[in-house]
Amino acid sequence: MAAETGLTTSRLLNSLAYDMANKASDIGIPAGNDRYPVYDASGELVGYTLASSALAIAPVSLTATTVLTAASHANRTLLMGASGAALTFTLPAATGSGNKFRFVVSVVNTSNYLIKASAGTMLFTGMIIGQSATDSATDAARTWVAGASDDSLLLNGTTRGGVTKGDWIEFEDCSATQWAVKGFITQSGSEATPFENTVA
Repeated sequence: MAAETGLTTSRLLNSLAYDMANKASDIGIPAGNDRYPVYDASGELVGYTLASSALAIAPVSLTATTVLTAASHANRTLLMGASGAALTFTLPAATGSGNKFRFVVSVVNTSNYLIKASAGTMLFTGMIIGQSATDSATDAARTWVAGASDDSLLLNGTTRGGVTKGDWIEFEDCSATQWAVKGFITQSGSEATPFENTVA
């Protein structure tokens, strides 16, 4: 019987060489239906993504008043999904982390969605585009700019936005005193700014 070639005096290395030679076919380009695990910043498994899609993290449903945390809510789509009850979502303390919190209306709520900073020194800057829900030719889009002391944003399901599923607002943690805000909302009636100052 012919002697095997390429062997060393180490049984461990010989075993590794055998595995690599015989299992290489198992390691290759991922198939479109292969799934990868997705972990949050704390190492917790939060879902899976297909190899054929861009890396994504499952959205989080917000159906009750919630104090947000970076570990559970940062850099994820946050679905505001309740009707008939006023809900408040408090952003974590701004630190300049660069984390983003993207809120999307998944259920229209005329009882108010309030998004606010955790302290009155953490102010909003930026703007939101608002469009009439009827989209009439005479009702042009509006640009709502955060005021110098604004630290909250209210969607009331009518005049101040949140009339349509898919309305969205994104908050980016820019510094210990600043949240950058952008988004698109639909409004009805006599449209008004969604920005306000409510945090003491």
